Amino acid sequence: MGCAEYLNEKDFKSILAYRESNEFKDYLNKGEMGETIAILVAEKLGWKSTGFKPAYHGFDNVFRDGEKIVVVIEAKEREDKLGPETLSTDKQGHVQAEPDWILAKATRMQDHNSALYADNPENKMLGREIQDKFERERFDEVRSVIIQTLPSTYDVYIWEYVNGKWEQANFFEGSEIEKGLNGNG
Repeated sequence: MGCAEYLNEKDFKSILAYRESNEFKDYLNKGEMGETIAILVAEKLGWKSTGFKPAYHGFDNVFRDGEKIVVVIEAKEREDKLGPETLSTDKQGHVQAEPDWILAKATRMQDHNSALYADNPENKMLGREIQDKFERERFDEVRSVIIQTLPSTYDVYIWEYVNGKWEQANFFEGSEIEKGLNGNG
């Protein structure tokens, strides 16, 4: 299952069963389950898909909130660290999901030869929109969030980068996520 596919009840039950298998560790390394659950959480928050196509070493997803503000999502699935502690730093010294990193990725999304373009013109348009906002210092028009799923419980923590620092913005218990997937939430 790719991270851009919607996870329904059958898929969720399949993941729960798969979690008990020997192959689960390999699945976690791909990050696909965390990215899929991040999509569900974004939808639960009322955010709308932009048609963004994820690529290796780029944004995990891009949505728009209820005010049509761009929301860059970094999905994480791990328990050993929480929120901003999970972010890595690239070779240029940019920390994942922080403004310099977002601008660098947005710029690359516009280059047809870049993997971040991902053969998707929507990526190029989003990259240009984000770059324009940053160049005009409209940082409040691009939100950056970490959506982290704890594999053992499916609890989800959400952090948002606000005024130069990360703040915990929301939390969903795993049982809430499961209820939502089962149509009861």
